Formats: sequence, structure tokens, C-alpha cells
Amino acid sequence: MNYFIFKKNSNSQIIKSLIAIVAALFLIFSCVSPVLANMWYQPEAGKNSVGRGAGVGLGAGGTSVIAQSIYDYLFHDPSIDEQLKETGLMVYDDSVGTHIVLPTASVFADNQGLIINKDYYQMLNIVVKVLNDYPDAPLYIIGHTHDVLPSSKQLSLTSQEAKTVSEYLLRRGIPPSRIVRIQGMGSGDKLTLDNDFDARYLNRRVEIILEGGVY
Repeated sequence: MNYFIFKKNSNSQIIKSLIAIVAALFLIFSCVSPVLANMWYQPEAGKNSVGRGAGVGLGAGGTSVIAQSIYDYLFHDPSIDEQLKETGLMVYDDSVGTHIVLPTASVFADNQGLIINKDYYQMLNIVVKVLNDYPDAPLYIIGHTHDVLPSSKQLSLTSQEAKTVSEYLLRRGIPPSRIVRIQGMGSGDKLTLDNDFDARYLNRRVEIILEGGVY
């Protein structure tokens, strides 16, 4: 999807395109700043480097939040929020697409990601309806978890949860050709770096991503 389409005599489109460039620069900086910090900063022997690392992390995180806000302002379709309002699900946009976040700690009735809680069928059916409203958007089904689980179990659990969600979508009529990626990511892509109960609940999730976004 090309975000940078200039329409003749359209100042607002030009402004949006310039803001999009700024957002992209923010995202790039948020990704590379921790790497640069490690290159430039070498702690003295015996000194604790946690303070410096935490500061860099917060700076990068703040930059990422700013960039995310810009993306949402430019490219997020508020109608999808209205359609999913009664589900209470988190929805956000980035350069990959529109993410619908399922809290798998609640959605699954077991600890292996095999059985979807029947109480959540109605919520998932609303998600299916939304997906059907954008039939041309390819779908990614990506599983995530927190790092409290042993690393040996993280990938298998998140892969299974992503697979279970994709199978439900297929049973509800989503064409198999639309689901182009089913993957478990373990704990490598957290929504929050906190480690309390609420943070772990948030980080254990399956994201249904509409590639290219909903506009």
C-alpha cells in the first residue's frame, strides 16, 4: 500500500504525507536507538549499567508511542472501533496493518491454547463480521505471550494459540486463501515491558492483523 499519494491541488494530502514521513523516522529511531546506545556506551568495569539502559529504553519507548499515535491519526479507520466497541478489544495500526488484539488468557479455556472458551464465541463472531467487511485484506494470525513461561514452551504455546484462532476463523467462513501467515512469536514482541499480572495478561495475546490496514 502506497501511503504517499499526492493528489493535485490537495494541501491536506501533502501535509498528511509529510507527517507520515515524520512518523516513519520516529519508528526507525525507536528501533535503532537501543542498538546505537550499546555501540556508543561501554560501562566501566564494576559499574552497574542498568540505569543507562533503562533510560535508553524509556526514550525509545516514548518515541515509539509518539510514532504510533501519528500512525493512528493518519491511517486508522474509526469505524472499525465502533464495530468492535462492544467486544472491548484493543485495536491499533502500524506500518504492517490494522491489529485486532485477542487476550488469550481469557479467550482460551485451557492452558495449551487448544480450546476456545464458549463465552467468547459471540465476541469472535463479531471479529469475523469485521474481517468480512474488508474481504481484500490478507490476514496474519500471530501469537504472543509473556516471558514468565519457560522459553522452551513459549513458541509452541503461541504457535498453537495462533493456529486455534485461525481454525475458528476458517470454520466461520473466512477463506483459507486470506490467511497468509500463522505464527507464534513467543515473548519477543511485548505490548508492555511491565511484569505485573496486568502486563502479563496484556502480553499473552493473539493478534489478527489486516495487512495494509483498514482505511
